[in-house]
Amino acid sequence: MKSGQILILVLLIVVVSLAVGLSVASRNLTNLKISTQTEQSQRAFSAAEGGVEDVLSRLNTIKQDSQVLESGGLDVPVDVGDIRATVNVKGRNVYETVDPIPLGEIAQINLVVNPSTGTKYSGNVTVEWLKNDDPYSAIELTFICEGSGSYDCAGSTVSGTYSQNRLAFSSDNRPPSEPEPQGFVVCPNSPCSSAGTTYKWKWSFNTGGNVRLMRIKSFDKPVRVRVSGEIANPLPTQIYEINSVAKTEIGITRKVQVTRTVLPALPAVFDYVLYSEGDIVK
Repeated sequence: MKSGQILILVLLIVVVSLAVGLSVASRNLTNLKISTQTEQSQRAFSAAEGGVEDVLSRLNTIKQDSQVLESGGLDVPVDVGDIRATVNVKGRNVYETVDPIPLGEIAQINLVVNPSTGTKYSGNVTVEWLKNDDPYSAIELTFICEGSGSYDCAGSTVSGTYSQNRLAFSSDNRPPSEPEPQGFVVCPNSPCSSAGTTYKWKWSFNTGGNVRLMRIKSFDKPVRVRVSGEIANPLPTQIYEINSVAKTEIGITRKVQVTRTVLPALPAVFDYVLYSEGDIVK
């Protein structure tokens, strides 16, 4: 009788020990799996991020075929350690801000078609601003032009190799407590007009092949803008979309996406100190 009880007790101990052992082993396997996945995920992310950094560092030397960039993009393979990242670089010839332009900052539009020859865009450009769900705001447009003799700079006749022209627009939905800024065209007065359903106002001009770049500055409130060329004659590339995908040997995939403007936006003070052909007197 005692031997039977001892056998049952031994069996219970074996069963409990086996259950505890299996539980510990299962937990260790789960922790190992999680640790492996975390390490692989970090490797994939680091490789994707490294692919973006590599492409950004040599963006100017990568073949910039505008038709390829504007259609499906250009795939650039980048080896980061033992993982290969596939980086797709795509160009957008419409400048459109997702987030509003903060006060004191600039949106800069590239109007040079071929930097090596200095050929500038020739055609109509449309500027749209103030999305319908945004508060009132005012913008200043600064045009940096290049030409010889007397030539047109976004609607004004100028002279000298480099010249500037400025236009400023305000909105008719300003509250009574906010006075209209002096020297601003109050939309919808000419030359601005209603833009449609997405943006409130728009203005179009012909570059005449003389405008190198356009700079947009917001007043009062941050503002969103959209700048486009003609359908049959689009602007040169304005924004690069860079998508980098990396995959580890066990199939963990990570993706990094960034956007970068073709031209870095110089500070607002740039408009008031550069392209002055005379001596600067302090």
